[in-house]
Order: sequence, then C-alpha cells, then structure tokens
Amino acid sequence: EAKEPTVRYEVWTTNPYDPIYPDTEGTGPVRIKEKGVSASRAHSLTDEIRATGTCGEYVPLAIHVRNRGDATLPVRFDLAGVLHEQTGLRLRTDRVQVHFVDYILTRLKKLVPDPLPRANNANSLRLSPGETGSFFVLVDTRGMPAGPWKGRARFTPLRSGPKLEVPFELDVAPVVLPQRVPIWVTFWSYSPSHGWMSEGRGKNKPYMDLMRRTGVNVVQMSYRDGAPQPILNENNETVGITVDEFDRMMLRREFTHHDYLVVGLTIRRGTKRWGPHFLEAGYDQWKQNFVAYTRMLAQHIRGHAERRAATDAAIDLTRSTVDLLGRQGIPCEIVAGAGTGTWEFEAASGVYNELQAGSYVFMDADYAQNLDATGAPVASFEQALFIYSTVISSPVPERAVVDAGLKALSAESGAPEVADIESARVAGVSDEHTTIDLSNSNARLAVGDGVKLIPSHCDPTANLHDWYVCVRNDRVEALWPVVARGCIW
Repeated sequence: EAKEPTVRYEVWTTNPYDPIYPDTEGTGPVRIKEKGVSASRAHSLTDEIRATGTCGEYVPLAIHVRNRGDATLPVRFDLAGVLHEQTGLRLRTDRVQVHFVDYILTRLKKLVPDPLPRANNANSLRLSPGETGSFFVLVDTRGMPAGPWKGRARFTPLRSGPKLEVPFELDVAPVVLPQRVPIWVTFWSYSPSHGWMSEGRGKNKPYMDLMRRTGVNVVQMSYRDGAPQPILNENNETVGITVDEFDRMMLRREFTHHDYLVVGLTIRRGTKRWGPHFLEAGYDQWKQNFVAYTRMLAQHIRGHAERRAATDAAIDLTRSTVDLLGRQGIPCEIVAGAGTGTWEFEAASGVYNELQAGSYVFMDADYAQNLDATGAPVASFEQALFIYSTVISSPVPERAVVDAGLKALSAESGAPEVADIESARVAGVSDEHTTIDLSNSNARLAVGDGVKLIPSHCDPTANLHDWYVCVRNDRVEALWPVVARGCIW
C-alpha cells in the first residue's frame, strides 16, 4: 500500500512588494497550527492576514508559502466566507484576482520581484522541497461598502496534507476614487529605481513585453521617480501634495484614463523623508494620511489643468500631422476629434473643424467627476440619462435592493450613483440587482419606491435598452426607439 507523503508547509504575509525570493524563509513564532496524518503539519506565522485600502482601489496582498517537506507541494489559495461586517454582503469571487509573483533579472544582474505580477489568475503554486512561492492577490473594491470585511484565507494542498485557515480582514476606507483612473497604491521596502527602472517605468524588454501583453501601462514611482510628495503640517498630517515633477512625467508617458497608476511609496525608516510618516506615526495617523494622500492624488488626475495639458499634447501632434500632410500636397479638409471631457480645449485650438463629443447629450457619473478651472465639478452639461428602478427588497432600514443591475446599466467605469437621495450610495451591483446603502442618509426606502440611478458610462448603457422614455416636468412626452441597439457600425 502506497504511503502518503509527509506534507509540511508554512505561510506568512508581508508588505506587497517586500522582496521575497525562492530561498526566503519566514521568521517569527508559529501563530496557527494544523496537524495531518503522520508528521504532516501546516503552520501560519501570522495570526491574521490584513489589508487596508480605499473604495475604488485594487488592494494588493502578498502571501508567501514555503514548502518544508521532502516532496513537491501543489497548494491552492482562496478567500472563503468574506462578509461585510455591517451589511452582511458577501465578497464576490470575481472581485479577487490571484496571481503569482515572478522575477526580473536586472541590468545590474540582480533578481528583483516584478511589480506587475503574472496575470494568469493562478490560484495554485507548485513548490519544490525547500522552495518559497508567493501569491499576489488583488481585491477590486470598486462599489464596495466601506468598513471591515472579514473571513478566512484558506490554503489547500492539492494531493494530501492538512488544510490551513487564517483569519482575513480587509478594511475599506470611505473614499471613492475616480473609476477611470485605476490607482494602485503599494509600498516598497527598497527603491525600484536602481538600474532597472527609468523615470518610474521598466525599460528592459521582458517587462515592456509583459505590459503590452496585459494591456497595462504602469507608471511606477517612488519619491525619487517623481511621485507626488505629501505636504505635512506640524502634526505630521497630510495637507497637500506636490505635483510638478509628477505632471511632467505623466505627460511624457502619455498617461490616459485606461492606464494603471502604480505609486510606490518608498519606506525610509530612521530618516525625515516623507515615506516613514505613513507607517511610523501609529496606525490611526497612517490611515488618515493614506486616505488623504490617495484622495488628493485621485482629484489631481481629474483636475482641469491636467486634462488641458494632456489635451494640448494631443492637439500639437494633430497640428503637426495636418501640416505634414499639407506640405506633401495632401489637403486634410476634415480634422475631427474631441470628447465631452476635452471639447473646450480642442474647440479653442483652431486645429479642429469637427468635434465628435457625444456623451454631453446624456452625461454620466464618470464625466461628472471632472473639475473645471475653479476646482468645482464641471457644470457645462446636466445629467439627462437615468435608469428608473424599483425597490424590491429592504431587509433593514439602512439597505435597499432595486431591480436594475448589470443587465440594465454599464458598470465598467464604476458603480452607478443614486440620484435625488442625499448621502445614499451604491454598495454593490450584480447581474439583475443594485444594493443601495442608506446608513449615512436620512432617507428610507420601501418596497415599490422608485429610485433613479445615474450610470457611470452612458454609451454602453443606452445599448442595453430598446426605448428612451422622454420626460419633461414629470410628464412622459415621448418614447424614442434605440434603433442602433446592437449595431457595430
């Protein structure tokens, strides 16, 4: 009779970008033990896996497994039973992306962890005896309610051996980031700029090829690479950010709202540089500073001056192209471009004779986050498109569920917003339902009440419907068919 192999492994967690290598060993006492048959065992060197982020962020986790046995260990990781402490909502599996960490050999012949993990959604590692591997986990918090989410991190050997469960908590801060600027804030314990990063982005060919394959343009920064530095007051509180160097780099990189912005906050312990204030001033102080910094950074991308600078760069390219064609005897009679967020810049440039802005007719929650020259939300156009939904459930006074979900509105630019109900927010969107959080609102909703939702992206939302119901002064005036629904021309 075949004898089961002896399985021994241990797990621990670190800051997401602490350099962990195949021969790295965990340190510290064993916090959680599980025994299997014979001498098999599983140990956790941490009593809880914990992460903190802001609404709209891809919150990163790095979880390491070392094979202490004599045989190859295939082991799977997943999150189980993660619930929002206040509402009881369950963390959906499609919000959790599990990758594995690969390594890059730098020009200085150093092996360093890749800041862009391999995006193959590999929930399992295959570890040789004595080898350490790392799961890199991203939790998509867009549209999630703020507050603690608690459950279990589960490790399962795929052949034999003891399973291990470690308490898991994700603390989501109540700051909603712009959905078209995915911001991924991480911490580095070493500088990413020594010989293998240039102006904050990888120059070596494997890294560039990886970004092309994944379609992710990563602008990687530390304080040396132009990252906006916090401005701290005498109480070490974040009261502003410096952005001059950051803006120049973003223009050079032709950053768009489709790209990921990865900010590496380099930790410099024992110095007066800004990094340590986020970790060494106590957890509460760090959390406040982190939230303030992230909010300021997100608002900056949405700023009027930044949009103008990025648009001016595109205008200059268009102008030079038209001039080049003219010098070759090729007249360009129609120069078309622009969008709802930038039309005022293109219209004033003298380059374009056709503007192709379209969303201004309806507007949406995403465009509403843009700021004008005074720093106030853009008010050139008003919201005209709404999804009229009906409350079908209200299990507690602070929560309501309506009958419109992803089949009724597009959410790739983020969750919809609730119209006309002060301080109401969307807590989650599923295929056919949207959950509304009223915990910060004085309003209460009952079954049968109508709720207007503002979609985050109006174009694909219109494509989900057959008719527009046209209303003026609370009266239906017309029904317009969506005649181009489903067309690709």
